[in-house]
Amino acid sequence: MVSENFYSKSMGSKSESELLEYYHHHSDYQEAAVLAALWELEKRGLAKPDILNLKSDLETRKVEKQEPTQKTITTNVALYSSNFILLFGVLFSVFAAGILVSLNFRELKKVKLARIFLLSGLAYSFLQMIVFSQFKTTSPLISVATSLLGVYLLNYYSAKEMPEDVKSTPRNIWYPIMIAVLISLPVAYILMKSIAPTL
Repeated sequence: MVSENFYSKSMGSKSESELLEYYHHHSDYQEAAVLAALWELEKRGLAKPDILNLKSDLETRKVEKQEPTQKTITTNVALYSSNFILLFGVLFSVFAAGILVSLNFRELKKVKLARIFLLSGLAYSFLQMIVFSQFKTTSPLISVATSLLGVYLLNYYSAKEMPEDVKSTPRNIWYPIMIAVLISLPVAYILMKSIAPTL
């Protein structure tokens, strides 16, 4: 008989590749979530000997004790969606996207992760500036491509850190858009004035 824990219900709706992600990168996830994924693989008849060995190790540690209780479930948290973060980052900067990711984690009371993603976005944008300056490139295509890569990485790693039990609602997007536009307009005006004498 296959066991179940708090995460088993959500694992039942995941694909084989998503379940195997928990096995291949088990150190990145909570052990109770990994165990639920391994149980689901076993239920589907997809558990190979190495998967069963890991399952046995986790069961021995009794990781079910680490499961969250109903009191810890976070519901109706207002978060920015990954699609909006992607668009915002491409339009403005990877640092701007990092701010939104950071605000999401602050909403979840994960201050350390909020700082990490904020600094990661800042570091990536700074690195972009150095590379563009070094190679003297002003191509919008390269700028968009590198921004897409940076925001994709932010979304990918932030999703891995997002608690399984969070039920979120969309956060109002107009506030960050208005702030970004207000900041961008003076910058664009200064750039246009500096370029005008050379034209």
